[in-house]
Amino acid sequence: MTKLFLENRTPADIPPLDAFTVGTVIRPGEMVDGVMIVWAGEHFLAHLLHAREGPTLATTLYERVLDVEGCDLPIRSRYVNQPGIVDELGGREKVPITFGQYWYHLTRADRARWYTSYVLVDGKLYGVHAGWTQGGLHIESGPFGRSHSWAKGCVFLVP
Repeated sequence: MTKLFLENRTPADIPPLDAFTVGTVIRPGEMVDGVMIVWAGEHFLAHLLHAREGPTLATTLYERVLDVEGCDLPIRSRYVNQPGIVDELGGREKVPITFGQYWYHLTRADRARWYTSYVLVDGKLYGVHAGWTQGGLHIESGPFGRSHSWAKGCVFLVP
């Protein structure tokens, strides 16, 4: 069976965060917390922009680099036997972080990488993917179990 991830990279300590509304920081065309938001995908705007979160406790996130292209769910066929990303990261109950924690990390992260995480909004799990290209941050999302894969080299943030 294919191993999907490289070992944990340096942990990132996230402090306690106040209540958070995604739409206060994701404003395409504006600079927020030192980050220029260049583009937000349609799915993100429709499903995550309205999200509100309560305060969170301090936590540590770990960066896990995807070593091969992979999907949220396992791929089982005559030709491929690959675990799902979520299974390899510890299971559906263990992977979510808040968008506030994700945003805190993005504002301090290596801008040469793309960061992916799973966030819960209204009880639904979404994959969120953000990275820097010409001019600033591009952010997109997709439903858990989406049919297309995440690219090799994506950095997943997990508790």
